[in-house]
Amino acid sequence: AAAMSAKFVRRKHLEEQLHVVPERLEDNQTVARVVKLHGSNIVEVETPKREASAASGANDDDDDGLESCLCLLPAKFSKRFWIKRGNFVVIEFTVGED
Repeated sequence: AAAMSAKFVRRKHLEEQLHVVPERLEDNQTVARVVKLHGSNIVEVETPKREASAASGANDDDDDGLESCLCLLPAKFSKRFWIKRGNFVVIEFTVGED
């Protein structure tokens, strides 16, 4: 019974996190639009170009000001929340450790 209540508490806190709208995004966070789902936990999104990558793009006529990237949905959210194409999500850029 203790395991069931711990699972319920964990799920409750995840659902609370889903509905919290941050007042301000951190420097490594941005809002992105879901373009395509690749499996159960990999999501392709479009984000506004960041300053560093926008500067390197010079004057490209086909440039719409967006860049695509793949995001990994943490396992704790898998099968708990449904993401569809066109939804907006907050993503966090991280640097992978070698």
